[in-house]
Amino acid sequence: VPSGSLYKPVKKVLFATDFKDDLSAILPKVVGFAEMFDAELDIALINTQFNYATTKFADEKFRKVREKYPYSKLKGYVYNEDSIEEGIRDLVLSQNIDVVAMLTHGRTGLMSMIRGSVAESVAAHIKVPLL
Repeated sequence: VPSGSLYKPVKKVLFATDFKDDLSAILPKVVGFAEMFDAELDIALINTQFNYATTKFADEKFRKVREKYPYSKLKGYVYNEDSIEEGIRDLVLSQNIDVVAMLTHGRTGLMSMIRGSVAESVAAHIKVPLL
């Protein structure tokens, strides 16, 4: 939770993913979290120049998610931006997101310096809680 954040009810949750990781352990928890608050759940695949997914790929992934998790307030979409971090930040502002959820790869030490951490960068630049 960013310092200086004010409490507000959770009405909209953003889960950002590229669908490259196995989501079977995390997605039920994110859907359950949204259901607990009766909140909208936006699942966003953020396309960048170096991390690009086709519409066909995204549509198939979203279809499978909706089949497995028939939560009525779940929607999926593709968002194009220069970086994943910018995409998440823009979505938080433009879609009035209350909480962001995302996977982390747990990079530490040298790997963190070489590859960076999207979650760490997002946490430093958004003003809403990050799960």
